[in-house]
Amino acid sequence: MLPPPAAITVDDSLWPLVVIRCMGSPCMEDFEAHLERRMACLERGAHLLFVDGMNSGMLPLPHRQRQLEWMAQNEELRRDRMLGVVYALDSALTRLTLSIVMHQNRPSYPYIVFNRLDHAAAWVACKLEDLGHPEVARRVQHRFGLAHAQAEAG
Repeated sequence: MLPPPAAITVDDSLWPLVVIRCMGSPCMEDFEAHLERRMACLERGAHLLFVDGMNSGMLPLPHRQRQLEWMAQNEELRRDRMLGVVYALDSALTRLTLSIVMHQNRPSYPYIVFNRLDHAAAWVACKLEDLGHPEVARRVQHRFGLAHAQAEAG
């Protein structure tokens, strides 16, 4: 059986939540398109970012370097518009790498890392409630199959 195609998507249908899903190792062209979508989200306004990196593996070094470059170029806008970032990463190596990157380049916004998608989604739902977006929080609960009690426990 062939592995699923590599992809990176940016979904803003739950605005002010932006969900990024990474699957496999996208080509550089797809990665650049992802960065363009991220820029459009930053230009749109303040938002919470949810990175679903379950089963994604490590981005190739050129992608990581390009992302760090993009982050540095857009630091002021990210500082002004990012309400926080939630990562769902099942790879211990990816979590370790992220920890090192975040330690070296401390973001001005809060971030949290989970090793389970449902825990990350529950945290996102609670954060959206706290930010005054209860309807979006309910849509997150529905999309990720969370019971209301589980979301409150996040």
